[in-house]
Amino acid sequence: MTATASNTAAGDTATATATTQAIDVAAFIRILNHAERASADEDWPLAAELWEQTVARNPLCGAYWDSLAKARSSAGDHRGAIHAYTEAAKLGVWAETETMFPAEIAFQIAVCHVRLGEPAEALTALTRAKDLGLRDRSRIRGHEALAPLRDHPTFREICGITEAASREQRWQQDLRFLIQEAARHSPIWHECAEQFTAGAEDLIRTAADLTDVQLVAGIQRLLCLLKDGHARITFTTGPLEGDRTLPIAFTDFPEGLAVTAAAPGHEHLLGAVVTAFDGRPVGELAAAVEPLVCRDNDYFLKSDVPRWLRRIPILHALGIVRRPDAVTLTVERPDGTTADLDLKTLPGPSPRPHAWARRPEEWTALSESLDTPLPLAFQGFGRSYWFEHLPDHDLIYLQFNSIKDDPGETIAEFADRLLADIAAHDVQRLVVDLRWNGGGDTLLAERLVQRIIGCERVNRPGHLFVVTGRDTFSAAQNTATLLGRHADTVFVGEPSGSRPNFIGETIPFRLPHSGLEVNIADLSWQTSYPFDHRTWIPPLLLTPPTLASALANRDPAMEAILAWTDELDGLTGRLR
Repeated sequence: MTATASNTAAGDTATATATTQAIDVAAFIRILNHAERASADEDWPLAAELWEQTVARNPLCGAYWDSLAKARSSAGDHRGAIHAYTEAAKLGVWAETETMFPAEIAFQIAVCHVRLGEPAEALTALTRAKDLGLRDRSRIRGHEALAPLRDHPTFREICGITEAASREQRWQQDLRFLIQEAARHSPIWHECAEQFTAGAEDLIRTAADLTDVQLVAGIQRLLCLLKDGHARITFTTGPLEGDRTLPIAFTDFPEGLAVTAAAPGHEHLLGAVVTAFDGRPVGELAAAVEPLVCRDNDYFLKSDVPRWLRRIPILHALGIVRRPDAVTLTVERPDGTTADLDLKTLPGPSPRPHAWARRPEEWTALSESLDTPLPLAFQGFGRSYWFEHLPDHDLIYLQFNSIKDDPGETIAEFADRLLADIAAHDVQRLVVDLRWNGGGDTLLAERLVQRIIGCERVNRPGHLFVVTGRDTFSAAQNTATLLGRHADTVFVGEPSGSRPNFIGETIPFRLPHSGLEVNIADLSWQTSYPFDHRTWIPPLLLTPPTLASALANRDPAMEAILAWTDELDGLTGRLR
């Protein structure tokens, strides 16, 4: 039955003596399992009763209190839910739920107060949720249960709702909102608050004199102060809706900025090196856009600057090209001939600079346009994860492109299948290719990392290789860091595109008037040791891609791995 407010207090008080009693292990596990099942079945009265029994036996676990709070609230016992949420907040919640964040618990407490008809208490809880960094303030404004508060001035202030009549006022309000969100979310706000605020105030003062695109560029420049590679503007809403970009994509090679993917009708540019935009050298343009590239380290510039160079409206706003919708490119073709070509922009997505790996489906990649066979590493980009056994080399090649579960096979199931294949074929070496992996959910990768660490066949010097590159980022960086920390790993390729310890998370919000979507991360990932101040994971075998290798469809990283000999195995511990 549903717990009442009166017996709730008595039941929770009784937990104070629970830890002094001998535990009946079997009974506790049965109750816990039944409680989890009742919650999964949304049988909330039963779930509340079972979670009460659970916390009575173990009142020191915040996740149990959190589950009790959800069950009580869903069963209509909002007073009891407030008490349980309060206990969960004291202890902290470690579970893959929104309420692992203290701000979310405060938000749920506010909802309970509204349902109890207590608006003053609800506003106090909402203010606390905002101050604790509630990730998306728009949820407050749109939550149905909070509708009775919408006309209250404090509610409107919490939501950041302001009136603005003119274009200038709308941008000014958006910029003030941006300052608030940066202050609430950024883990290093104390380091950059003065500079960020001053820069935003400059934009506020000059908003009337700047175009929308210039203001967008100014905001992106501000975000770079947060030292957060995840900070960004999403160019699908607001002033740059449609994200007009060039119909070609570039890769930064030692030989120069080369075209490595092209939209239909532009395939003749594949392999060409671009030397100038509207007569300006590429190096000059790259220097102009670097201050707009949010990054965890400077090697990531090799990944992101080529993407920004496709955004001609931004380059025009910076004053470095003549037109907002077209540009004249000076190119040098693989046969040595040069030409000046006019290109117009197209609406659509902006593929990442390793464009043979990430591009619109109808585009052609440089590697696909060549007569030579595709290297193994250039195959299977459309799959999140896959592996192939190479018996001639006693090796399994695993390409891990995205850390999200596929519908047909979860990463955990994939990891079990991988290890079964290693055992079945007595494979002695494993390559984990993270070059194209821009991240996902770090927690989903843990099973794969654990299985690799526990596999004695491959977790030994000279038998486990991890390929990283400029696009190894976010959750992929965490995966590489964990393998480097806990396994006998030989890193090959390029430096990773992030740091072993970094600021990162994807929690976008919209500026209220322009609709511009902005992301500012609120988590400091400490996947490595606290004294690990490396700017990236450096490869033991440095094998950066070159245009020459790309034109020959060669993979320098895998060539280096296959050249490894057994007599080198004992050296890796000393050279790491």
